[in-house]
Amino acid sequence: MVREGRGISRFKLHSAAKYKRVYRVGGESTLKDGMTKEIGLKDAILEIKEDLPVGVRVYMEIKLLGGYTVKTEGIISQSTPVEDDFYEIEVKFTGLSPKDRIAINTLGYRSWIQQEEQTPFMRNMRTPYEPEEKKKE
Repeated sequence: MVREGRGISRFKLHSAAKYKRVYRVGGESTLKDGMTKEIGLKDAILEIKEDLPVGVRVYMEIKLLGGYTVKTEGIISQSTPVEDDFYEIEVKFTGLSPKDRIAINTLGYRSWIQQEEQTPFMRNMRTPYEPEEKKKE
């Protein structure tokens, strides 16, 4: 999870996703399955079996925890091959509705709070490599 300024920019989410390529002439491909690795308010990273070129428009349905489905369009900004003929694609959202933004933001904050509750000691823990504080005399 990455946290920048106000709000959470992107957090890990292992969830089912469906996508289809949208052609400029007006056609669409069939709905195909993928997996969401990370999602945020501006973009998402999907793992799919198809190499899609940068700049392609896609329609996505991403299932969030709790049963809510985000339905939006986006443009592919990066495509990276990973093992076993899978590709990691980064999709920048172009039409995220306010309701979808609230659902993603709520889920992101829940994830962040849950992580903070699991490891509160990490903020105060010192490593043996940190210099000791100087004693006041």
